Amino acid sequence: MTTDGTISNATSLRLDVAGQFLEALTSQDFIGLARGLADEVTLDALVPRGLRHWTGTADVAGAFATWFDDTDAFRVLEASIGEVAGLLAMRWRFRLRAGRLGSGPYVVEQNAFAATNERGQIIAIRLVCSGYRPETDPASGR
Repeated sequence: MTTDGTISNATSLRLDVAGQFLEALTSQDFIGLARGLADEVTLDALVPRGLRHWTGTADVAGAFATWFDDTDAFRVLEASIGEVAGLLAMRWRFRLRAGRLGSGPYVVEQNAFAATNERGQIIAIRLVCSGYRPETDPASGR
């Protein structure tokens, strides 16, 4: 954003990139997600098993596919994009069932910051993940 409150072209481009990334992710379109990543992209993710690192388009897109491709009843509960000091700020929360985890449903939330290059591709993602959390029924407290 500029000093007069308008959105700069660079900010607009970054927000477009973030929108395309979230659209692909929430559609479970991992090929489309990969299209927005630079060849040298890196992903550093703090997940329940610890800090993980991926490098390259195929590995980074593959990480998201591993987390969200083999799911049923996939539903987007919340998603948002913004900018913090030149970085993309993205957040999403999904409800899903994952066969590998047994019964469900589960809720998972991820918050990410991403840097982009001059071509409008994502070059680095730093992400924190809640993990697959069993959804509780607010009425029963379980």
